Amino acid sequence: MSGKIELVLIFEKVIFHVLVYWQMLVRWNDGVSMHIRALQTAANTFKSQDRSRNK
Repeated sequence: MSGKIELVLIFEKVIFHVLVYWQMLVRWNDGVSMHIRALQTAANTFKSQDRSRNK
């Protein structure tokens, strides 16, 4: 009986860690894509400024 309870506790801990890790991963992913988007926007603005300067 105690073996089953220990298994359940281990299982709950594993699920908890997976969920926490998954949320961290998702947040990190969002942050990275946000930075990439910001960089692309900055690059585009820079390019358009260059074009208007060259005219």
